[in-house]
Amino acid sequence: MSILKMKLINIVGPRAEFDNFVMKNIMGHQIHLENAISILNNIKGLYPYIDENPYQDLMKRLDSIKEHINVPIDSKTVNDENESMDGIQEYIGYFEERQKEYLEERKEIEKTIHLDQQVIKQLKPIEDVDVDLDRLFHLEFIKFRFGKLPQESYKKLQTYLEDIEAFFVPVLSEPDYIWGIYFTPEVFEEKIDSIFSSLYFERVRISGRVSGSPSQAISQMNKEIQKLNGQIAEIDKSYNEFVKKEKDRFTNVYNKVRHLYHAFEMRKYAAHTEESFYIVGWIPQIYLKEFTAKLDAQENITYIVEEPEIVKRSKPPTELRNLRIFKPFESLVKMYGLPSYNEIDPTMLVALTFVLMFGIMFGDVGQGALLALIGWILYRKKGSDLGNIMVLAGFSSMFFGWFFGSIFGFEDVIRPLWDHPMRNSDTITVCLIAAIGIGIILVTLAMIMNIVNGIKEKKLARILFDQNGLAGFVFYWSVIGSALYFFLKGRLVLSTVFVAVCFVLPLLCMFLKEPLENLLKKKKQWFPEQKGMFFMETFFEMFEVILSFITNTISFVRVGAFALNHAGMMMVVFIFAEMARGAGSVIVIILGNILVMGLEGLIVGIQVLRLEFYELFSRFFSGTGRPFTPVCVESVKIK
Repeated sequence: MSILKMKLINIVGPRAEFDNFVMKNIMGHQIHLENAISILNNIKGLYPYIDENPYQDLMKRLDSIKEHINVPIDSKTVNDENESMDGIQEYIGYFEERQKEYLEERKEIEKTIHLDQQVIKQLKPIEDVDVDLDRLFHLEFIKFRFGKLPQESYKKLQTYLEDIEAFFVPVLSEPDYIWGIYFTPEVFEEKIDSIFSSLYFERVRISGRVSGSPSQAISQMNKEIQKLNGQIAEIDKSYNEFVKKEKDRFTNVYNKVRHLYHAFEMRKYAAHTEESFYIVGWIPQIYLKEFTAKLDAQENITYIVEEPEIVKRSKPPTELRNLRIFKPFESLVKMYGLPSYNEIDPTMLVALTFVLMFGIMFGDVGQGALLALIGWILYRKKGSDLGNIMVLAGFSSMFFGWFFGSIFGFEDVIRPLWDHPMRNSDTITVCLIAAIGIGIILVTLAMIMNIVNGIKEKKLARILFDQNGLAGFVFYWSVIGSALYFFLKGRLVLSTVFVAVCFVLPLLCMFLKEPLENLLKKKKQWFPEQKGMFFMETFFEMFEVILSFITNTISFVRVGAFALNHAGMMMVVFIFAEMARGAGSVIVIILGNILVMGLEGLIVGIQVLRLEFYELFSRFFSGTGRPFTPVCVESVKIK
């Protein structure tokens, strides 16, 4: 339930062994590479690698081949003994030639099938016309055109036909178009084509490859397509047998070139001198011992491990490590931002508070059970984090549904652990006050986490003078304590010492945070030069800070309000059910439950996230971390 501790490791080895070292020790291992030039700028004679990747063309060719192979490629093992680069290039050429022959042959057959299908499409509208297509294609003095006209144009055509040298034979009527053939003497071909074009006639060319009547031609084309599909099946079978035979060798070639390619790509992170290569990267402390033991076993490889605190030119990446039950909530945290290396990971806090507040706001045993079931199905089908979150939120809803005595909105089926929220004014008041109490606890917890973050980052001003530091904590709890004392005793604590220490001093520290921070850093110009502007801006900022303490706390009233809202919505459902009566009543209850689950479940989820992000995260969480990204080529075993 934390951020993994990182170490910076600097590795030096013989320049000639760079690729082999990277393949065996870097690729597929838990190390986040950094740009060596930017970190090791104190080493003389250090240069970046600028060579173009010699394996790029081979990789593109292999990927192109792989696109047309329907056999899964095992990327875990490379047999490095018998494949020279000359042999690899020769093999790739051989495979490409065999694949090219297959693809070209298949493409030609598919082209013929497509042409046949187009012919069928052309003939379909005149399938029932009893005419010999051969005679149509070989008319000596007459030209014909087959196609379709819009219905409106067909009506206009009736007036034109009396005055033009053509006649039109309709063969098929559709809602928007009339399909047909027009005939015209060859000498008037251009004129008639222009007239029909102005009427938006869309010509469809009937292939000269057909004979007999349209129905006979369609039957002929279908038989030819069936025969051609059989030919495709035969060449597919032949090619698949070839692929199966070559699978092992192709896999070996593909994996070797792929890992050589990616090993060479690692040069963009590395640097070199005339004789040595330099690699710098972050490695989680839990993997360090195993990794360095592997390096110790290799000759000519030296390394230095550094603590993050002494590294000035690189910020450690963040890798979250949480218990399985909390891990799905990492996705919610990352929606706001990834924790910085020195920050507290808020995942566990989010998990507990999200589930707690969702359950209170959406308390119903039956609806919670359905939500958990849907979440479980979503997780099983998609492996989704959202599914896991829904399962836990559903269980919380079930518990608070039992707490409130509600199952599918019925409040007289199970005995509540406490009471129904809408029972009377007292239960409503208790709900709202309890929600504010939750808000006070969570805001306080957020301020404590901010102080801890300040300690981790060694920022004294953040610890002491920040609105979410010690000054803000004292002021916030002084206000709360005074309010509680007033409600319990009926009077305020107004002693001079109490007011000075608990109100004036914290406000003064927050007001003067910037100058006090400069003073702690021993800056000569510790107070802003433009004092008037400083006091004016800080005054309004302090006004906003005081309001934020109030609004952030009061904002948690929505937790209780939505608990009441849920009960209220189900009351409305039952009112409509009573009005429907009989079988209609059951239908209304079922549909009402579905509506409440869908609508309110979504709204409650959004509201809980709002409370997490705006009322809590804004007080302690920066979310400016960068992800831990080890080399993403699969771990490979080189024999």
